[in-house]
Amino acid sequence: MKKNKDISKLFHFCLVSIFLIITFLLYYTSWSGITYLFASPALYIIPVVMAVLLWSLKEGVVALFLALLAVAPLFFYKIQTGEVRESIIILSEVTLLLLVGIVFIEFIKKRIKEITKSGGIETITQITVDKEKEAEKLLKSIRNLHQIALSSVSIKEEDFKFILEDIIDYFKSRCCVILLKDEPTEDFYFKYFAGDTKEAEKIFKSNLGKDMKSFIMKTSGCITIGDICEDIRYRSFSQALVRSILCVPMILYGNIIALMYVDSPVKDTYQEKDVGILSLYGELLTLFFKAEHLHDKLEEVSIYDETSNLMSLSYFQQRLDEEVSRVERYGAKLVLVLASIKIVTEKEMPSFIIDELLLKDLAKIFLKCVRQGDILARYKNFSFAVALIDSSTNLAFIFAERVQKSILEYLNDKNLSKKISVNIGIGKYKTGLNKKEFLRKLEEITEKAHLEEGNISVLE
Repeated sequence: MKKNKDISKLFHFCLVSIFLIITFLLYYTSWSGITYLFASPALYIIPVVMAVLLWSLKEGVVALFLALLAVAPLFFYKIQTGEVRESIIILSEVTLLLLVGIVFIEFIKKRIKEITKSGGIETITQITVDKEKEAEKLLKSIRNLHQIALSSVSIKEEDFKFILEDIIDYFKSRCCVILLKDEPTEDFYFKYFAGDTKEAEKIFKSNLGKDMKSFIMKTSGCITIGDICEDIRYRSFSQALVRSILCVPMILYGNIIALMYVDSPVKDTYQEKDVGILSLYGELLTLFFKAEHLHDKLEEVSIYDETSNLMSLSYFQQRLDEEVSRVERYGAKLVLVLASIKIVTEKEMPSFIIDELLLKDLAKIFLKCVRQGDILARYKNFSFAVALIDSSTNLAFIFAERVQKSILEYLNDKNLSKKISVNIGIGKYKTGLNKKEFLRKLEEITEKAHLEEGNISVLE
């Protein structure tokens, strides 16, 4: 718009400049040839035409002023030469030509308005404007969706519905559905949807729907159907409700995880560009599934210790808080067992390092000894923790002896019994204790457990 205005101003400037140059030449030149040329009665047609053109550009005052300015030299020239009658005739002719030109321009304008009102140019312009608005809305929606996808770990179901409603609005569809794939059965089920999905459910239960899913799974391609009523694989009792279908896959890490589907009651609704736009929406929505997948992986990493494949310390602390809460509220029983792996230091013995393989083997021994429901975790450095739920100190001691015996057998088999020892500390959590202080004391007695019989120490 700004560019058009600049061009219009430049055009007006050029017209004004031409008229001023003509006027200057007529008044101040001493060349009779030029004076005669510009005094020719036929020449005033040029300023009149230019004036009418300016009128059509809604520059009425400027048009009249410039027309009079251009004709003025000719008018006064005739008066000076005594041709008063001719000067009046010229003025009358100019006025008449101006009026005729203006009436003609107004007639053309009126006719154009009538044409556009009947569905001509205005309709085309309106369609273009509507498409531009739709494209703007779509772009804004996609940008917002992209921003949410990059900044969010997950998305709520109501947010999904809001996004799908945006898609319905853009495609003028009856409904929009995301069908998630069920891994065990390899089938798809309705997960997120908006609009009237009754007909869509019928379609996916029909042979047509089965073939659509099969085709997408085999080819990872998109499906557009111009008129499903002509398809023998689908016969609906209300065939007029859905005619056109568009379905695209949603792919994550090279695997199809979902389908995105829209339909329309109008034949041949969806074109190639619509496939691209819906696919773009699918790619952006896939970012949410990707974020959730990564979030789950991160949670797994934070829950499990990579070296021992046992519960991590951070997650153990979380579970311990839950069990402590049970003790405080309901008087439940809770006993903790800490086991610390120690390297026996002797001057004549070469240096020995506890490696990952050893930790994994010891973790397996603990797994064999714990009961179902007990909480086993990798603690700090080379130590393990076990929370024995609803147990007693005596039972915990028996458990510690069993673990100690199993570890000793393993160390003997590996010829490591002289290089490694295991210290075990046992402590019963009681109501009103400070958890941090309790753990600190339990760690202390565990470090000194080698002074006790069997390397097992109990916190009194």
